[in-house]
Amino acid sequence: MNGIDAVAVALGQDWRAIESAAHSYASIGGKYLPLTQYWIKGDTFHGRIEMPISVGTQGGAIKSNPSYMNTIKILGNPNAIELSQIMLSVGLAQNFAALRALSIEGIQRGHMNLHARNVAIRGGVPTSLINDAVTFMKVRNRINEKAAMMYLKSHQMFLKSQTNLDKKKKLSSFYVEIQQDFLPEPLILTILLDCKTQNGIEKTYHLSIEKEPNLTGQESLLSSYLFGGNKGYEWLNSFLGLLQSIKYKKEGKIMPQLVMT
Repeated sequence: MNGIDAVAVALGQDWRAIESAAHSYASIGGKYLPLTQYWIKGDTFHGRIEMPISVGTQGGAIKSNPSYMNTIKILGNPNAIELSQIMLSVGLAQNFAALRALSIEGIQRGHMNLHARNVAIRGGVPTSLINDAVTFMKVRNRINEKAAMMYLKSHQMFLKSQTNLDKKKKLSSFYVEIQQDFLPEPLILTILLDCKTQNGIEKTYHLSIEKEPNLTGQESLLSSYLFGGNKGYEWLNSFLGLLQSIKYKKEGKIMPQLVMT
């Protein structure tokens, strides 16, 4: 119904009546059942949706609202029957997309991906870099405009240091964030680098060392190779603390005979 309601609102239809009719029809036999069916016949995948739907393309506020008329024109000026078929097709596609999300990544994660894309767009990230900015934010577990702008700024700095590099190029990321009591604010390091596999196929890796790392699979394995199995956030944190605790004291002049030339 998310898809069908969206089309109904865009075309000035009574989406509340359509929604009510759908739920009533789903429970008409005394048990709430799906409105869709899917099956495979031979090598062909089939989908079917069935529900009562009453729409119109004439009368009411449709003719007096330019937005409705423009939307109907985009659809090719369908009649009422064709419009109902369009709306049901959108509903079927939306239902299949929801089933796919449930079986692969989950609805919540899918919504977070969409939210991250919207955040990247609001932050001014170019279209060609949106997917990379989304991955960067997800690995950081910080989906906000600040994180998106951090990626964009790092990407721009990388381009300035390179020559003849495609601005749309996908880059790997290495992110470090350490919080210490003696630091006025967290120590943040963001590095972007060109990373390819041996056969030349472009593949990105996103490493993160912070208090709550979010690494899985290939990325965590690569992190282990680079820094050792036990060298993560706690190791860096203790290392910085050790450096801060070291005191230097001048112990007089260096004897000339001890100076090597």
